[in-house]
Amino acid sequence: MTGGLGWSSAGSTDPGTAQTVTVDFGRSYPVGRVDLYPRSDGTNAGSGFPSDFTISLSTDGSTWTTVATKTGYPKPAAVNQAFAFGTTQARYVRVTATKLTADQFGAYHFQLAEIAAYGGNLAAGRPVTSSSSYESPSEGWGAACATDGSWLSALASPMGWSSGGATAATQTEWVSVDLGALSQIKDVTLYARTDGPATGSCFPVDFAVQQSTDGASWSTLVSKTGYPAPDAMPQVFAFAPVTTRYVRVLATKLSADGFGSYRAQLSEIEVHAG
Repeated sequence: MTGGLGWSSAGSTDPGTAQTVTVDFGRSYPVGRVDLYPRSDGTNAGSGFPSDFTISLSTDGSTWTTVATKTGYPKPAAVNQAFAFGTTQARYVRVTATKLTADQFGAYHFQLAEIAAYGGNLAAGRPVTSSSSYESPSEGWGAACATDGSWLSALASPMGWSSGGATAATQTEWVSVDLGALSQIKDVTLYARTDGPATGSCFPVDFAVQQSTDGASWSTLVSKTGYPAPDAMPQVFAFAPVTTRYVRVLATKLSADGFGSYRAQLSEIEVHAG
């Protein structure tokens, strides 16, 4: 959101006055996380954020499914408050506040700066970090290209992410995506290079798909050894749904590019809500 304070209900003298805000997406989408943004205007940051509330989804605006219920929710800081759940098809999201908090004038309001909903590919446009990265905008390589939504690679257009070159296949390289908040996920999809005869080149041979809630401690979701060079089709790695914030591909055996350097290369990384 740029400009404006957001939405506010009318003021009330009773904190138990129920207030509701509903968003219509225009059509149905898969939704696996809803983020509520509190006020962020200086000393009023967090004011008006409800103490008790529910988040509900609907495909038709009539029948609702509650996906989050909170009571005694503490006054938040001026950052998104994320609520993850199993992916549900929805056209509408509704937030119902049943216990309000007072503003600086003593009136009880329900106030939000912004509402955001996420589903499908949670990695789209999200920031990427890596052990190393061959950054060459003229050729189309860069860490940010791993989540830019383009999985068809061609020289001088987005190619994807490439590690730096190594002299041995046993060089360890990794690339990580920050989903922005805790989210429930069910699979990670990796795309290899698709540029003609180089299709599949430098897709890691031995690797693990890992997750972390804090970006420091990692656990493995999927482990592969001796993985063959893929074609241009998506390589889908599914697992039992897990709630996490960071996803990492850790390559422990690399393959060589056309010049004899060993690299890990991916044209795109997708992380799907579960």
